Amino acid sequence: FWLKELLPVIQDRYIKFYVNCWVPSSGVTRAWKERSMRVVHHTNPVGTEWRWKMDQPEMILQEAIENHQNMIKQFKGVSGVQAARFEEAMTAKHCALSLVGEPIMYPEINLFVRLLHQHSISTFLVTNAQFPDEIRNLEPVTQLYVSVDASTKESLKRIDRPLFKDFWQRFLDSLKALSEKQQRTVYRLTLVKAWNVDELKAYADLISLGKPDFIEVKGVTYCGKSSASNLTMANVPWHEEVVHFVQELTNLIPDYEIACEHEHSNCLLIAHKKVRLTHVVFGVSHCSWLSKVLLFLPVQDRRRVVHVDRLRPLPGAGASTGAKRWLPDFHSS
Repeated sequence: FWLKELLPVIQDRYIKFYVNCWVPSSGVTRAWKERSMRVVHHTNPVGTEWRWKMDQPEMILQEAIENHQNMIKQFKGVSGVQAARFEEAMTAKHCALSLVGEPIMYPEINLFVRLLHQHSISTFLVTNAQFPDEIRNLEPVTQLYVSVDASTKESLKRIDRPLFKDFWQRFLDSLKALSEKQQRTVYRLTLVKAWNVDELKAYADLISLGKPDFIEVKGVTYCGKSSASNLTMANVPWHEEVVHFVQELTNLIPDYEIACEHEHSNCLLIAHKKVRLTHVVFGVSHCSWLSKVLLFLPVQDRRRVVHVDRLRPLPGAGASTGAKRWLPDFHSS
């Protein structure tokens, strides 16, 4: 969606929110290690270990780039598409790992990440916190996400329907492993009304365990009726309810603050204070947050990623100030 929006010349600062937003999504595996109630329309395999044929990482990268370029080519000559933006979009710069499946199960995930970085493609990897050893062994990625779908053993079992018998210990060990990574880390919290919105203290404890740099809090998206899930629109929180949850949560985690929100996505971002700077513009003091992702990481020499020195001023459009509930304009930073 954002890629399509960025091809034309769009002056609205609330739309053009991301620098070089050319993102192929690479699903290195469609296998899941859980049968989540939130994933309602897939028939992908599930398992606790890799037992399928494996595509080589070089082939996955090549085809991902080719498919990305073929998608962009469809916009050539379309009214409103700027030629310079079209040419820029032909070069993939960010890769989401992954929208389907558990990428950390892929046996060659480290080699694949390395290949992406060698092509100056940044990596955003999402794991569901059931493979702590693999998290520890994972080479540095641009940003490492962990889905924290619930904060108690009972609610996690109900929501994710995990396959591992020791799923809760694996979950906790994965969060501990995340705290040791010394790189940009993110918790992803999906709020489901009547399921997990009343677990504030337990969530705060999990945040203290994993010490993420950022926490994304989003209301669940209803994807329609399915035999695989009993979710209904009644389980989708209003944005004001998500805001209230985040405000209450930040009261329990003094090292964190609300960074910005996006009302249309029913989402707020919480950030650790260590990634906040205070500066003065036109006599007004306000906060600065990390505004640009790393294009790639120097994984060859295993250097630790120190991301605090990558901070840039954040335009006020992203601030959680009632009327201005949009993501910031990263084009200007």
